[in-house]
Formats: sequence, structure tokens, C-alpha cells
Amino acid sequence: MGPKRRLNETEEGSSYDQEHKKSKDSENIELLLDDMDEIKNKLNRLDDIAKLLTIHDKRITELETEVNHLKEANSNMLKQIREQESLLASNAINTNRINLIYSGITDAPNENDMELRGKVFENTGNKENIDVLYRLGKYKDGSCRPVKVRFVTMSERNLAWAKKKTLKHPIYAAEDLPKSVRVKRALDRQNRKRETNEHSVASTMEVEDRLTQSKPSRPVTRKNN
Repeated sequence: MGPKRRLNETEEGSSYDQEHKKSKDSENIELLLDDMDEIKNKLNRLDDIAKLLTIHDKRITELETEVNHLKEANSNMLKQIREQESLLASNAINTNRINLIYSGITDAPNENDMELRGKVFENTGNKENIDVLYRLGKYKDGSCRPVKVRFVTMSERNLAWAKKKTLKHPIYAAEDLPKSVRVKRALDRQNRKRETNEHSVASTMEVEDRLTQSKPSRPVTRKNN
């Protein structure tokens, strides 16, 4: 093999290596570009997600604001309802103060106004002027419906109310109060009764403790063998 042929082979080998390197570099560049495109796509998706999160955060803030407004409106409405209930109860108390409710007066299925007036007078002894009176509720065999009595004047009502302690069992007189007031007063009575019982128990235990502490111990006697 002559020098010229070997030179040609060397040049051809060098040219092949260069071409192979260029091809490899081109492939690497293409891969790098593909990777960059993928990164760009991911970044774009992240931007889209960030935009959606921003929109959702804004909507959540708007909803929270709406909820707070609704809570405030609901609170104001409840306040107005309580005020109206209190006003109605107060008006009912003022309107019904001239009334009394009698319980325990014998009942009958076909009772007329004259008979009822006679029973009220017989059982309560009221000689005061009665404007209107009637039974409350539907008749039930074996039970006595309460009787609501409305007097002509407040002074006559007060005279009848003053006689409540002279009524004989099972006759009982009560003021004509709204249900909410009656329930509240009943709860107050129960609470007072419970507090009284608790205080009584505590006092009894304290007395027993004092007696136990002040009680002298019995001397121990020894038996002689």
C-alpha cells in the first residue's frame, strides 16, 4: 500500500469521524430542544394551573364575603324576630292582664254560658263583673278544661286575683300569660328549686361533717389476763 492510499484512508477516516460527531451533536441538540419544548409545555401548564388557582382563590374570597353577609343578615333577622316576639309577648301581657285562668272547675259536654258563669261564681266566689268567659280547648271525658275569664275593669280583676289563696283544691287561679313567658317562669322555678335542694344537701353534709369531727372517740379498754 502506497503512501498516497494510506493518506486517503486517513483522510476518509477523519472525515467519517467528523460526520459521525456532527450527526451525534445534531441528535443531542434535537434531544435538548425536545427537552426544552417539554419544559416549556410544563411551565405553560403550571402557568395555567396558577391562573386557575388565582381564579378559584378569588371566587372563594367572594363566597366567604357572601357567607359573611348572609350570616350578618341572618343575625339581624333573628334579632328582629326576637324583638318582635318580645314586643308581641309584651303586648299580649298588657292585653291579657285583665284576664284570669281558672283550673279545676268541673266540665260538661254541652255546657252553656249561664251554667259556666254559675260554676265560676260557685267555685271562686267572684262577685265582680265578668265581661267574657269560655273554656279553653276541646272537651274530653274525665278532664276539666281551664276557664278564661275576662273582667270588665282591671280593678275588678285585681279583686278576683287577690282571692286566689282562698280557693279550695282543686280550683286554681293563674294569670293569662303567653306560652313563652309561662315556659320561662316554669324553668326559673325549676332552677330555684334545684338550687335550694343543692344548698340543702350541702348544708346537711356540712353539719354531718362537723358532728363527726366533734364526736369524742371511745376509750379502748384492755382485758386483763
